[in-house]
Amino acid sequence: MNLYVGTSGYSYPKWKGKFYPKDLPAKGMLRYYGENFRSVESNSTFRGIPKPDVFKKWAEEVPADFKFAIKAPQQITHIKRLKDSKEPVSHVFEVASVLEERLGPVLFQLPPNFKKDASRLGEFLDCCQRATALHSSSAMKLGSTTRSLNCSESRRWRFALPRRTTTSKCRSSRQPIGVTCACDERTTAMPS
Repeated sequence: MNLYVGTSGYSYPKWKGKFYPKDLPAKGMLRYYGENFRSVESNSTFRGIPKPDVFKKWAEEVPADFKFAIKAPQQITHIKRLKDSKEPVSHVFEVASVLEERLGPVLFQLPPNFKKDASRLGEFLDCCQRATALHSSSAMKLGSTTRSLNCSESRRWRFALPRRTTTSKCRSSRQPIGVTCACDERTTAMPS
C-alpha cells in the first residue's frame, strides 16, 4: 500500500520561517511543499473548480508521484446537498482529470446537518461512478460529520454498493466521528 502524507492546504504565510524559508515567494510554496510532502488537500476548490490551466500549473510544480486531493465545490455538497448533481459532478471530474496521475481522491464533504437519505446517496454515487469511469479519474470520497450516516441501515447500504466500490470508516484528527467514505478500488493511495 502507498501512503501519501500531506496537509489540508499549503499556502500559509504563517508557515514562513517555520516550514517554508522566510524569503520564499508565495508562487514558490507549492513547489517547496511538493519536495517535502507527497500529497495535499485543496480547500480552494470548495469555493469552485478552477479552470483546467490552473490544475495544469499545479501539476507542473510537484513531482510525478504527488497526489492532489480535491475538495468538491460547496455547490454540490452544501447548496444542492447532492440533489440533481449529475452535471456538476461530471464537471468536477472532467476538469480534475487534467491532473492525470497526480489526481488523488475527490472529497465530497457533506455539511454536519446532512440527514441520511439512502436513495439520494445511491443516486449521487451512481453519478460519481459514471463520472469517474468517463473521465478515468482515480477516486471519490464521501464524508460527513453527521452521525446519521453511521447507523445499521447505512452500513447495509454501504455493503450493497457495486463491487468496484469499497467503503471505509474514517476518523477526524479533531474528534472521533462516524464518516462514510466510498472510493474506487483503484485508489489505496490515501487510506483513511
